[in-house]
Amino acid sequence: MKTLLKSILFLLVLSQILLATTDYILDTYIPIANPQAELEDKDGIKLYKVPFYTFYSYSESAIGSVTWEYLVNTPHGNLKNTDINLANIEGLKVEVDYASGNNCTVFIDSKNVVHDYTSNDFEKILDYVKKATQLNLKNAKLNCNIEEKHLAMHDNLPKPLLLQSVVDSTFSDYKLGRSKLHFLYDNVYLLGKSKTKIAYAIEYDTDPADLVRIETFIQDLVNDEIVWKDTYQKDSHTNKVNFSIYWRAKKGLIAQTLQDYKLKPFSKPTLQRGAIHYKNDVLNLKASSKKSWSKDWSSDFLEQSSVFLDSKLEGNKRVDFQKYQFPSHILDRKPIGYIRLDENNQRIAIVVAKVQRGWEGPPHNIHYEFVGANLRIGFK
Repeated sequence: MKTLLKSILFLLVLSQILLATTDYILDTYIPIANPQAELEDKDGIKLYKVPFYTFYSYSESAIGSVTWEYLVNTPHGNLKNTDINLANIEGLKVEVDYASGNNCTVFIDSKNVVHDYTSNDFEKILDYVKKATQLNLKNAKLNCNIEEKHLAMHDNLPKPLLLQSVVDSTFSDYKLGRSKLHFLYDNVYLLGKSKTKIAYAIEYDTDPADLVRIETFIQDLVNDEIVWKDTYQKDSHTNKVNFSIYWRAKKGLIAQTLQDYKLKPFSKPTLQRGAIHYKNDVLNLKASSKKSWSKDWSSDFLEQSSVFLDSKLEGNKRVDFQKYQFPSHILDRKPIGYIRLDENNQRIAIVVAKVQRGWEGPPHNIHYEFVGANLRIGFK
């Protein structure tokens, strides 16, 4: 028992060392009982250094799973009905296989756990190590199999779509008359695509609040539902945060999620403008809206907004309709272009911008949305 306490104390000291490093790889020590010695003997517990990944170490390589296999006569049978996720780490999937009377296989799937370098998370891992020690009795041996997954994700920091000049010309009636600051603009980063889905991140302009807020989405462009979302928000007054730091912390998770949803990264995404050419057809984006005057705010605000797709050959169709509770504080909303998912793909992602009234008037906020549209069917 004294040896066990010494091992735990060593782990606590080790945690402080690891927390001080900026390395992306977290190594931990699992105490394993020596089959040749008694548990209470000074040589009874050995500290084995193993990579216990609960986050992604590199952008191009992620740890998909870790398999622990206890061999010989390891008495785990009495633990069949207990919660094997001893650390209670959110997202950690643990399965136990008692197929053999002599073997117990513990499968740990850590792909949904992302480590954010906080002391609380590290304490959870240490707690797991402490309790794992109690399971490794004197006849236990450990085989640790690390499965690596190579993920398609560029190392380069994504660049935001160039939207400001388009917004300035589209909503010129609402812009502030300054040469460098017409609006407060959100930034949009395109991350992945498939024939029916798009992945993107939005970095919100939160001025005057001292915080950085970035949301990452995967959107189904058939029904425009958000099928996956991640939110990153930190106080920028006391923390050094920006998009680069966000990307370094989240790119492994994003790469794995793109792979899960079968999305490929964009190479050089650009906003397309003007007429849309699809096979022998020519299509154009249009919009309509209904506004009402607010006496309290001395402004016209949107009550309804629609986006249409006009086809030279097939007619037209409405691809998006939004109804707002009055006063919506939305001054205007229009499509400003589109994203081609593939040169021959019949579905596009329409980029819609809306002008949200500033709390004290201009400069107003510019927010963005995506609307999926099929270029071939649904016209009247």
